[in-house]
Amino acid sequence: MEVLFNLAFFSVAGVICVMAVKKNAPEIGMGMTLLITGIVAFAALTIFRKIQEFMSGVAASAQISNELISPIYKLIGIAIITKLCADMCRDAKETAIASAVEILGGVVGVYMALPLISAVLKLVQSML
Repeated sequence: MEVLFNLAFFSVAGVICVMAVKKNAPEIGMGMTLLITGIVAFAALTIFRKIQEFMSGVAASAQISNELISPIYKLIGIAIITKLCADMCRDAKETAIASAVEILGGVVGVYMALPLISAVLKLVQSML
């Protein structure tokens, strides 16, 4: 919980700084936005790794193959990267690029989910 408050404070302080800088130097403001976003994303990644370790332990105790869990982690990563990238494009007033990024994220997400979909179909076939 403390990490959330620290990152929220850091983000709000960063937004205030970016707003002040963007008036005179929009390019520097965008660079600052990318830096702040990267720092917060890196912090989220370290927390996500703890979740991943926990889920791997649960999957191992439930005898679930890591091949079934791995696509879920990839899908979460794709969703986060897609959201951040599309929002940055929107901040730069490039909505068409943001839409293209979202479409790409959806297509890549479906592609990454194919092994999971295949495993579910095999499970259904074995039950019939």
